[in-house]
Amino acid sequence: MKIPGINTLLLITSTRCCRADVGARGEVTALWSQPRRAGLSLAESARFALGLGVSTGRQVLVLTTEVWTQTLSLHRGQVSGLARAELEQALAFEAEPFSGLSPLDSVLGASDSGARDGSASFWVVQLARNDRDGIGRAIKDSGSKLAAIGHPGAVPLPLTSVAGGAAWRRIECWDGAWLLATCEDGRNVQTKVIPSAPNVRDLPAHGVIERLHARESAVFANDALPLSDESTLRLWFGKATLALAQNPAALPFIIADAPTSSRNVPFVIGALLTAAVLVFSVAQWFWFGAQKREQDEKRAEQAAIQPLIDAANKEIAKLNAEITDAQKKQQNLARLEQQRGALLLLMQQLAKHCSQDVVVRSIKAERGTMILGGVSLEAASVDELGIVLTSVLKPVGLVAQPQEKKARQSLANRGPWDFTIAVMPLELVTNRTAVAPVISDN
Repeated sequence: MKIPGINTLLLITSTRCCRADVGARGEVTALWSQPRRAGLSLAESARFALGLGVSTGRQVLVLTTEVWTQTLSLHRGQVSGLARAELEQALAFEAEPFSGLSPLDSVLGASDSGARDGSASFWVVQLARNDRDGIGRAIKDSGSKLAAIGHPGAVPLPLTSVAGGAAWRRIECWDGAWLLATCEDGRNVQTKVIPSAPNVRDLPAHGVIERLHARESAVFANDALPLSDESTLRLWFGKATLALAQNPAALPFIIADAPTSSRNVPFVIGALLTAAVLVFSVAQWFWFGAQKREQDEKRAEQAAIQPLIDAANKEIAKLNAEITDAQKKQQNLARLEQQRGALLLLMQQLAKHCSQDVVVRSIKAERGTMILGGVSLEAASVDELGIVLTSVLKPVGLVAQPQEKKARQSLANRGPWDFTIAVMPLELVTNRTAVAPVISDN
């Protein structure tokens, strides 16, 4: 499709209204960008974007995410020999179940996005006729003319520095529509748009999108293209202008209706009705077959993706199990290291503070506690040892508590005394009721 020389480009998304004026050599000479006010219709947004500058050019191109966009596949035998108008009418009937737009109340543009499996694949944009006419009136009121309306996604040029003739791929997300652009030979770009269900904006997960396209593709997620950044916006408008100059047929556009005189109106209406009846009849013939092929493609695509999802889930479960096992081992190592350090400190303090009338005979572990066992000539010496150990071990979170003192009745003070002292973490003492030492004469 030939697009006349563009002087002004408008970009309208759900959140921004942008305008760029283009010079004679296709360079961006002026640029404006403002947030889009809530509740503003598409035609009002176009009028607002036009008002960002002082004057507009003769030809205005509008790129907006509010056009319905999708890639549709038809058998080449069904579209072979059709003129562009007939092809767009056939695609309008094909798109109706998905876009929810009546072919008689909407306008459509299409470009060939590459053949697949003997089918003709088309990138389609569709808009209600009232919205197209409202935009046209807003532009006409500014003293300019509407050249065409299209979707801003999948500009058929790399947005980053790529060597001439090199292959590139890109994934873009524009207000709910994912566009996958693929250029294998550095010249011809194929475009795929998902999803296709009517009035549904839910998008597949990023992982599925990447497997459908390529892991090395750049991904523009929602708001990843900072339209409020002047340098990024200027670069994008420059690429869009260059694409229009080099290969406008790679992008689908909705063009404005050519003006007709009043005496030709009956003839035009009759021709349109005749064409609509003809296209409707043809569309009915292949509609059911196309629906079946589409369902078969979806099932095949799902069958191809599901094993990848299952394998990924298994890998995730395996990694989670390995992480849990590693965490347990780490905890055990930390606990062992802590116990080793506590034992060393305990032995050092025993050697330093144990009096001559106290003999430690055994040290054993019991449920997170170290039990010291030995003999003391004096019962008070056991308590003193517990107090001394607690004072030196408390900074590392340990306390020493005498648990038992048993008199042998061999000396005048009923001694010697068999005793046990429990060395335990401080939280074990604070979280349970303290037990008084047991003193026995037996």
